[in-house]
Amino acid sequence: MSYSKTTWIDRAVEFARRFTDQNSNVLTLTPSPGTVTEAGTDFSATNMNNIEQGIFDVDASLTAHEADYVRQPGYGTTAGSANTYTLDLTPNLASYTAGVAVAIKINVTNTGASTLNIDGLGVVPLKKANGDAFEAGDLVADAIYPFRYDGTNFRLQFEGGGNVKSIQSGQVLISALTTSIALSSVDLTKAIPIVSIIPYENTGVTPSDQLVTAEITTATNLNLQLVTLHATYRPTVNWSVIEFNNVKSLQSGTISNTNKTNNITITSVDIGKSMIFVTKSSNFSSASTQEAIFGHRLTSGTNLELVRGYPSGAVTNTYKWYVVEFN
Repeated sequence: MSYSKTTWIDRAVEFARRFTDQNSNVLTLTPSPGTVTEAGTDFSATNMNNIEQGIFDVDASLTAHEADYVRQPGYGTTAGSANTYTLDLTPNLASYTAGVAVAIKINVTNTGASTLNIDGLGVVPLKKANGDAFEAGDLVADAIYPFRYDGTNFRLQFEGGGNVKSIQSGQVLISALTTSIALSSVDLTKAIPIVSIIPYENTGVTPSDQLVTAEITTATNLNLQLVTLHATYRPTVNWSVIEFNNVKSLQSGTISNTNKTNNITITSVDIGKSMIFVTKSSNFSSASTQEAIFGHRLTSGTNLELVRGYPSGAVTNTYKWYVVEFN
């Protein structure tokens, strides 16, 4: 609410110092203040109006500041349907100006590319931080997202700790050479598998009947692959499938050979923004801790190195690898 300014006017009378006593006698009083030690400031309409103007100016500045959505973000819960969101701000946004910022709480999860219309000013596309359109499920109901207008689109200001879109996980006792696990649908360009293996407790277990590879073969299927299915010595696998939001690129592949070291050429990635996920199986049929161990790293932006503990030779290793680069 804006400040209502009062205009002060000095009171004027004919006889400022005339008084009447109880007997109706008219008296005129003459001031006798003695020595003036501090002149002070006159209580006058002029001075009071200066104060009023100052308050009015400050109030006007605050009102303008409240409506300045470049220097401070607006906030609200969207209305409308999935993908076509609307937002009402108080005070209203005057116009779409480059730099305008809003934090919005999504009312319904999106199902594809989305737009925002603030205060009826018109539809503006919502984009990820990198300028890409949002995909189904990127904008989650009841989650809050900060956007800033770049002159054409509202861009998400950052994509950080919320980069994991979904995690599916479980545990399975391997009972076949290939174990297929049904998944809720994931984006194959943004999802990776992770496994940890609990070997069967027996000194007779070998890499061939305990190590498994993991591969997401379709949007709804994870395969766990074993080389040898032992009649008794069967491993238990803890598996996870992680789907990310903010992925620049995902590369994957399979390599199978007897090499101790494998160097795999990949499309160039930023090592500082990339992660590697690898699983391995082996046809080694003797007990060997050395054969079970392997390492991996990016030696450059275009090379993935896989190194096993066992020397090169007759033992065949199969690797399923994923390299994910984030924005």
